[in-house]
Amino acid sequence: FLVGGENIKTPSISIDVLPTDSAFLAAKKLATKMTPISLSKLISSIAIKSEYDIFYGDKIFKQRFAITLNFLPKHLLKPFNIKAKNLAIFIQHTFMKKLVHEITKKTNLRSEKLEVKRDPELMGKTTKSEDDSEDESNDKEARSSACVLSSDSDDSFSDEAIDKEIEKEDSFDENSDNNEIENTKEADQIFPKTMSNAKGFVFDKHESCCKFEFSIDLTPQRTALMPIIKKLVEKTIVNQTNTKNCFVTTNASGSKLHIEGNNIYDFWKYNDIVSLKTLYSNNIYKMCEYYGVEAARTVLVKEIQNVFGVYGIAVNNRHLSLLADHMTFHGAY
Repeated sequence: FLVGGENIKTPSISIDVLPTDSAFLAAKKLATKMTPISLSKLISSIAIKSEYDIFYGDKIFKQRFAITLNFLPKHLLKPFNIKAKNLAIFIQHTFMKKLVHEITKKTNLRSEKLEVKRDPELMGKTTKSEDDSEDESNDKEARSSACVLSSDSDDSFSDEAIDKEIEKEDSFDENSDNNEIENTKEADQIFPKTMSNAKGFVFDKHESCCKFEFSIDLTPQRTALMPIIKKLVEKTIVNQTNTKNCFVTTNASGSKLHIEGNNIYDFWKYNDIVSLKTLYSNNIYKMCEYYGVEAARTVLVKEIQNVFGVYGIAVNNRHLSLLADHMTFHGAY
C-alpha cells in the first residue's frame, strides 16, 4: 500500500551510473562506503580467557576476562575501506565501552534475581561464641577458595556448558616482544585509557588482532561471555551511515546505483560518477523538498501505478494525474 508522509518505512533511491569504466568502479567503491558494515564482517575469530581474583581482606571478588579479536587479513579488509589500525581504535573507544556496559547490565540483573531476602524474625539470635566459630570457618573457607582459584586447575568452577562457549585458545604469546606493541609510548598515544575496569589493550604489531582485558564483580552464577560478545559484534556498526544498504546493478541499459535511505543530498557531490538528472526516490516528501512540487507529482503518479501494478490492475493515467494534481494543488505535498 501507499503511505503519504515525511518519513516512510522503506525509502529508496536509484540513480544511473555514468557509462564509463572509471565511473562504474567509483560507484562500486561508493556503494561499499555507504553500506553499513557490521563488526562481525571484519572479525575472523574470537578467543576468551577468564580468571578470578578473590581476596577475603577488603572483599575483592572479581572476574577478569582477556579477549582477543582476530581481524580479517588485510587483503580482505581492503574492499571495506577500513584499515586494521582504525578498526583497533574503534574497538577500544567504542566497542569496549559497549561490551563492559552490556556485561555489567547482565550481571546486575542476574544478581537481583538471585538475591535472597532474609526475615529477621525467622533468624535465630546467635551467641558470641557461635559468631566466633562461624568467623573462623569463614576464614578457612576463604583461604581454601583462594588456594583453589590461584592454582592452575579450576575444578571448583567447572561447567561443561560454559566451557564449550568460552574459547581457551589465545593467539598472543605472552613471552614474545616481537608480535605486539605493549607498554610503549606509541601504544599509549594511539590507545589512551578509556575505562577504569578495562586495561591492557594490545594491538598486534602485524595488525592482525587486538587484545584487551577488563574485570567485573563476581556473581553467584558464572558469566558466559561468548554469546554476549557474538551478539554485540553483530549489532555494532563500524561506519555510521544514513543508509541501510547500497549496491550497484547492471543490465543492458547500463548500471544503476540503488540506495535504501533518504540521503538524496549526498549524491549531489558525485556528479562525476552518477547522472543527477536520473535520480529517483520513492519518498515523495523529500522529492518535493529538493526538486519541487512537479517532481513530487510525477513520483506520486508512478508510485500509485506501482502499487496497482503488483496486483495486475491497470489504472488510466488521466485518473492518476487528477489525483496527483489534487494532492499537490497547494504547491506542497
